[in-house]
Amino acid sequence: MGPRPGAGVAGRPRGGRGPARVRHPGAVVADPADPAPDLAAAAVWGLLRGVQAEHPDRFQIIDLPGGDLPWPGDIKGPDGLPGTGDPLTAAIGAREPQVAIRAGVLRAPRLAPPPAGVVAPPEDGRPWRLGLARRGALDNLRAVPAPDALAPLAPGQVRIAVRAAGINFRDVLNALGMYPGDAGELGVEAAGVVCETGPGVTGFAPGDRVLGLFPGAIGSHAVADARAVAAVPPGWSFAEAAAVPAVFLTAYHALVTVANLRAGSPS
Repeated sequence: MGPRPGAGVAGRPRGGRGPARVRHPGAVVADPADPAPDLAAAAVWGLLRGVQAEHPDRFQIIDLPGGDLPWPGDIKGPDGLPGTGDPLTAAIGAREPQVAIRAGVLRAPRLAPPPAGVVAPPEDGRPWRLGLARRGALDNLRAVPAPDALAPLAPGQVRIAVRAAGINFRDVLNALGMYPGDAGELGVEAAGVVCETGPGVTGFAPGDRVLGLFPGAIGSHAVADARAVAAVPPGWSFAEAAAVPAVFLTAYHALVTVANLRAGSPS
């Protein structure tokens, strides 16, 4: 499976400074009328996005319709900003790491809010969590009622009002229906405020700021085992705290449990 016509490296600006430009047709779907991406081109695009993450500002990738170069005409930039000249010139001038050109318009990736009401929490204040109408696509995400979040606590449990939740690759696989076995509810790590403790819990009290592993963490409330909860360090935001649990435990397991690393171990 070789490169399609029009693929190649556009080169660096004169003087060798600035990012290298890589063009490849048919790598992404940038318009509803686009056909399915070319598998080889999409793989190259994905590889270069990984390279961009590790080396920011070193590469720019450009998807052209059919790989025709040059393609004269008036070019509009991302978000309606004007561009000039041939598509490569316009794309380079836009200073976007990833650009697709369709019908005289430069298209760049943007995060956009979902349509109104799709992931809207209940207006009556009932507990909710992020769920799925059905697995298989991220478009199926919904805010669903979570009455179990207010069920009586068992011994050793803590009820937490969630303030921020971490997104793990496991959640993506879960939503797409690609996780092996039963992945359970979306969300496994979060941070919030303790609102109730169950029998036998002595290390936490209502009002404490905590982080940890909370099943079904993406929602208004979560119930967690107190042993999987820790206090948020002073000065940390809830967002910072929610990003820590899985990463910390993965590193701890690898270094302490598996590698048996101890103080004084040779580096």
